[in-house]
Amino acid sequence: MLRPILLVKVGLGGLVFAARWGQNGNGHHASEESFEEPLPEDPLREEPGEFLRRHLEYELSGEFARSWDELHPSHQEVVTRERYAECRAELFERSGPSTELRSFEVLDVADDSEPIAGIAETGSKAVTAEITIGVNGDSRTALDTLHAVHVDGRWAWVFPAGVYQAYASGSRPAAG
Repeated sequence: MLRPILLVKVGLGGLVFAARWGQNGNGHHASEESFEEPLPEDPLREEPGEFLRRHLEYELSGEFARSWDELHPSHQEVVTRERYAECRAELFERSGPSTELRSFEVLDVADDSEPIAGIAETGSKAVTAEITIGVNGDSRTALDTLHAVHVDGRWAWVFPAGVYQAYASGSRPAAG
């Protein structure tokens, strides 16, 4: 049985493909100190597609605390770094074989003004990408639109409405 690997959407319509068929169980869980790769030297120069690719790599490799560091500040207020990493690690423990990001090809970047749960600003970048994820030796490709919000001089990712509401109410998001 395939279990979802990503319970988060980077924006309003992003990462739906991963919640449908992504899975992971490589046992690699990030600790608060797992910062092997430096963040971009100048986050203002990073393109939203580059940011979203990096975010997906963190999630798929189990670097949840590191992923939380780039979560929108309004969404960080509803779940601590430790709790987010713990919730994500528990999902990984229940999942099957490892999952990896094999390719992330940005096809389009556009402005999007749709509202995002728990965030006052409405502007985001909608990044349409062809994403290939390796699952248990197989590859699956999906075309998806992900979102990044520019905040405090950097890009941030956001929870989808349901995940935001679950954390805001003190519960855990369902695995799907």
